[in-house]
Amino acid sequence: MKRIKLSYLVLALIVSAALFSCKKKSDDDTTSSYLSGSLKFNMPRYVGVGDVYNLTPSGVTHPEGGKVGYYWVVSAYSLRDTVKTLTDPDTVSPSYELEIRDTLGTFTVTCGAYADGYYASVASSTFTVVDPTLGGTLSNTGISAGDPSISDSRDSAVDDANVYYYTTVGGVDWFRNNLAYTGSGIPYEDCPVMSHVFGRYYTWDEAMTACPEGWHLPSLEEWKNLANSISTMAFDTYDKFTGIAGDMMVDARFNDYKMWEFWPAVKITDATGLAMIPTGYATLTGASADFSTIGDYAAFWTSDSVDDTSAWYRYINVNLPDVYLGSGDKSSFAASVRCVRD
Repeated sequence: MKRIKLSYLVLALIVSAALFSCKKKSDDDTTSSYLSGSLKFNMPRYVGVGDVYNLTPSGVTHPEGGKVGYYWVVSAYSLRDTVKTLTDPDTVSPSYELEIRDTLGTFTVTCGAYADGYYASVASSTFTVVDPTLGGTLSNTGISAGDPSISDSRDSAVDDANVYYYTTVGGVDWFRNNLAYTGSGIPYEDCPVMSHVFGRYYTWDEAMTACPEGWHLPSLEEWKNLANSISTMAFDTYDKFTGIAGDMMVDARFNDYKMWEFWPAVKITDATGLAMIPTGYATLTGASADFSTIGDYAAFWTSDSVDDTSAWYRYINVNLPDVYLGSGDKSSFAASVRCVRD
């Protein structure tokens, strides 16, 4: 089956610029030129049902100081939301209020700027609607509302963000979902709603103190004990854990898209109930983060340092049946966190 990565989900349903006339003609049916500047507006890539965004166009002016009008169209909604406004050049550009409807999927919002006698300027942005509640966007995880869980009082003001499900493997309680504590770390693509879908991505220093009271970041030794409780083989602390990745992976879906790609070498059973999904890791550079590994890996910090600047993490590669050991920079590498009970 052809692989569908999360990075592809935001590419659906691009609205053609033909929604807006390529040019607006004046009374004498001639076109003068283009509007000055480049049209733009800001829209998050991932949004939640019921969220409201005030989208404000900017960047375009009339070359002769005249009026500029704006169109707004949202794709694939039951009714196209369209605003046509013509404003004086000395007034603020009109905002468009977009309320996110209760339909999961990827959509496109497009704005067009126009003026008589000038070519139109068009800008589009795709956004994916998600539902962070249990069984919403992330489905087929094997986790049910009645399963053992704990609540984290630190995030009690955030709906459902403080509930973590756990399972007992080898006599030890492990989280079944990635930590989403909002006091540190970053969400996927810097979109807050994704914290409660994928969990957050933490640097090692953040991960060391992110688990709730009574829980902690697992050590290499605890990962080894986990592996040995699953396999008939006897692994050492720094070994590759051969053949057990599928026992930790769950065949989850994101808005009905399969998250783990099918590979013959990997049999996904989630026999442990750990429900691991390929949220990848983040590489931090200044104020930005690269999340390009989504769909390829599941990566989790351990509490053990390699040296002053790096630490160990355990990870699963999408097309291999083993659990590997890697090392990442403590300040520029951000991975997921699974907590274990003290």
